[in-house]
This record gives sequence, C-alpha cells and structure tokens, in this order.
Amino acid sequence: MENFVKTENYQIWNVIIEGDNVITKVDDEGKVVPKPKSEYTIDDYQKLEHNAQTLKYLICGLGLTEHKRVLGCKSAKQMWDLLEVTYGGTSRVKRSKIDIFMRHYELFVMKPKESIGDMITRFTNIINELSALGKVISIEDQVRKVMKSLPST
Repeated sequence: MENFVKTENYQIWNVIIEGDNVITKVDDEGKVVPKPKSEYTIDDYQKLEHNAQTLKYLICGLGLTEHKRVLGCKSAKQMWDLLEVTYGGTSRVKRSKIDIFMRHYELFVMKPKESIGDMITRFTNIINELSALGKVISIEDQVRKVMKSLPST
C-alpha cells in the first residue's frame, strides 16, 4: 500500500506521515484555533483535497472487514495508524509474528495427500507473510527448502 500511494502522489503519502490536516490559524491571543471556512485559502483547500484523496486511496485498497474497522477514522493518518497497528503491530508484535512464521518455514513439509500446487501455495503464503514483515528469505534458500520438503518417494 505504501509503495502504491508514493508512486501515485508523494504529497498524499506526506498526508499519511504528517498527520491530520485540520486547517488552523493563530488567533489574537496567540492560540492555535481551527480556521473558519470563510477564511480558507487555496492552499487550505489543497490540504483538504490531499487528505480526501489519501482517504480514497486507503479505502479503495481495503476489503470489507478492514473497511468496517476504519469507518470511524476522520483522517488518513488516523486510518493508517489503525491499519499499521492491526496488521503490522508494534515492533514486539512484529518480532513475534516473524518468529511464528519462521517456525512455520522451518517445520514446513509436504502434507500427506497434498498436491504439489497446494504445497507451493502454502509455502508461498509463508514466504509472503515473512516478506511483508521485513524478513526476506533468498530464492536459493526457498528452493532448497521446497526440495527438502518433498516426500522421498
């Protein structure tokens, strides 16, 4: 998702990283307050447009379950943070997920009566999960693992 948004419009990616685009101003007392719509400038409207575009990109990339999860989010940053925690988790959660999938990888063998196609699909799912978590396994190691996983007969 990150790569998609960056290649479509890098300004939109900045909306995700920098956070909410509430249009504000400094009042007479020096306090930062929301700016009335009647005082919006072209730049203010562009910020709002970028936030709306970012929300669109994020929502279009979600399935029904994820869409329901982020429905209450008011900003792209809030939505991204929720998705990141849900699917990426904190660094401890991420490390735990890597450990779990590495265990699946290490113990991977072809199941009895499993077709080679089904085995490869299952293996690819493990590799993709690890890759999404930042753990890359070389092609050579993947091939070696698949070959060792095949039954001897």
